[in-house]
Amino acid sequence: MSNEDLEKQFRSNIHESYSSLRTAFKAADRENLGYLRKMDLRRILFDFNFLVDDDQFEFIIKRCGMDKKSRMSYEKFIKFFESAQSTPQGIDNFDAIENRIAPHISSYPDISPAEAEARNEVLYF
Repeated sequence: MSNEDLEKQFRSNIHESYSSLRTAFKAADRENLGYLRKMDLRRILFDFNFLVDDDQFEFIIKRCGMDKKSRMSYEKFIKFFESAQSTPQGIDNFDAIENRIAPHISSYPDISPAEAEARNEVLYF
């Protein structure tokens, strides 16, 4: 399998196996570090039955944007796997939307529809 085919299949498997990229990241970050290490990526590849050699693994690491400390942030994970989605950006791409706003949701206060109406705010359900 070529490096490009490996990357394409790896991305496809992540999208098919998890309901969202956030869920995929959490599953990979078993120690809740907030980032992935090389060994985490190796384990994910192994879990999907990709037996990659060192050159293929280095290719994936570089394509993922792993930093000099051999860490991959949540943002880089999302960026890498979103770029493979065939769904166009927009309202139909709920997974991409969720992954972009999820880190910020906790910063918004919980208000009821009645409270929002009183504030002249619109809530969409």
